[in-house]
Amino acid sequence: MTASTGGPALAKVGLVRAGRDGEDEETALNQGLAIIGFRDVGDLRAFRSIDELIATIRRTDPAGREHRAENRGRQLWAFREALQPDDTVVLPLKTRSGQIALGRASGTYQFREIGGEKRHTRAVTWVRPDCARTVFQQDLLYSFGAFMTVCRITRHDAERRVAAVLG
Repeated sequence: MTASTGGPALAKVGLVRAGRDGEDEETALNQGLAIIGFRDVGDLRAFRSIDELIATIRRTDPAGREHRAENRGRQLWAFREALQPDDTVVLPLKTRSGQIALGRASGTYQFREIGGEKRHTRAVTWVRPDCARTVFQQDLLYSFGAFMTVCRITRHDAERRVAAVLG
């Protein structure tokens, strides 16, 4: 429930990318998944805390900057823990110009084999896999253009506005 209206709470909106060049987009849409990279980090269920995950990333990349390890760890932890079933998933499509896929998270984190390698995944029901970018105003499109692979979109009343487009 929302405190102000007494109505149902809106689903969180999570941005999830499918490869730097969109290389995992078709697999994600065809298999009902969110798939993220970070291939150098193993099964996230092995970590008891975000601090343990970040410490492991630091050890595997000792020459890396402190900020980079924290940023990567927070994105991975968000994918594992913060994204929950029924949350809205936004996947800006790089391979389909002018389109954004919208769906609902429908499962928990899984480290599963895809294309012969283990990958970080979440089940997603893609409700609108071919939504035109033009249905969103520029302020939300800027948020969807965030640099991150995984992040929550909260600005500009995103939960309500994306829910309206999702139907």
